[in-house]
Amino acid sequence: MEGDAETMLNIAICDNEKHFIEDLKCIVSKYMDSKNFPYKICQFSSGQEFIALGSAVAGYQIVFLDINMEFLNGIEAAKKLRKLCDDIYLVFVTSYLSYALEGYKVNAVRCLLKGDLDFEESVHECLNAIFYKMNRIPKALLMKFKEGEKRISVHRLLFIESNLHKLTVHVLEEALKGYTLNGTLDDMEEMFRSENFIRIHQSFLVNPVFISHIEKRDIVLADGTKLPISKSRYKQVLEDVMRYKEKD
Repeated sequence: MEGDAETMLNIAICDNEKHFIEDLKCIVSKYMDSKNFPYKICQFSSGQEFIALGSAVAGYQIVFLDINMEFLNGIEAAKKLRKLCDDIYLVFVTSYLSYALEGYKVNAVRCLLKGDLDFEESVHECLNAIFYKMNRIPKALLMKFKEGEKRISVHRLLFIESNLHKLTVHVLEEALKGYTLNGTLDDMEEMFRSENFIRIHQSFLVNPVFISHIEKRDIVLADGTKLPISKSRYKQVLEDVMRYKEKD
């Protein structure tokens, strides 16, 4: 990944302390420049402001999130963020070590302590760990769409829709985008069986990572999308969703 000019990394810093944001931006920028990584850093004054972006949060790969913020603390923000996009690399920053355990419950890469004398070194180590993981991201498929060949991360794929032998793969990028190809939903169901995708309808195959809840006869996804559950599949869908949520 080093020196790859085509790989732009979008990084978010969410903190209500302006001076800390500037300090952290400086540290991260110094690291990125030294590695020759193309990047962009955006700042947010709260986790609430960042979550308000909705599906656009998928445009970010790394998020530094203060745990101790008003209105919506970092832990709650992280839980909402995980429902919107599961493969963002989360880094918590906090003034209190007691919050660290909570951070790891939402799969944070690191919990960094503000005011630590070795804070800059800790940030650099954290970024090293993230790039190590990025070079080993599992479950990315190279798919040939009518729009061209594209590598799709399973953790950004919301659902697949079938209509007259044309499939539309709905993927979270900067916004929700659909890519089309010829094929059958049966083939897609088999392809994503190991990811526990749920067939809710003759026309819809859903990634359970993004299922928020069931509302009457609809599946509601984290971004608010509603998809119908067929009557014949309703009982099995309930069981599949419950089994996945219990495992998760």
